[in-house]
Amino acid sequence: KEIGCSPSTVTNELRRGTPPRKSNKGRKPGYSAKRGEAVYKANRKHSRRSHRISHCPGFLCWVVQQFKEHKWSLDACVGYARLHSLFSADEMVCTRTLYNEVWAGNLDLSVTELPEALKRKRHKESKPREYKKHYGKDIT
Repeated sequence: KEIGCSPSTVTNELRRGTPPRKSNKGRKPGYSAKRGEAVYKANRKHSRRSHRISHCPGFLCWVVQQFKEHKWSLDACVGYARLHSLFSADEMVCTRTLYNEVWAGNLDLSVTELPEALKRKRHKESKPREYKKHYGKDIT
């Protein structure tokens, strides 16, 4: 209560920052803020699901090759691979994932190479209407 946070938060931080005992002899190991932060960051790295593209490098190389050499679209690559069973379902990603990864810059393709991408407008955040009708004062 004195530091303004939940007791479980303090307990968790003490558990992260205190190393385990090697033996019952000697002093109890003390708390280290650096160790607590390092353990916290290591736990955060494992808390998220990894990208699907990291599990299918063969499929991605094949897609990039078909895209650049034969001028296929990403959708055509996925459809052809599924139709002819070139890769198992675990080794492939869907079309939407491919496009998302291109836009994020995680593939060896640029957005300008996509045939339809530059024709489409990106969704902009809507602004509130400036000239909205006001029907008098609010009754509350």
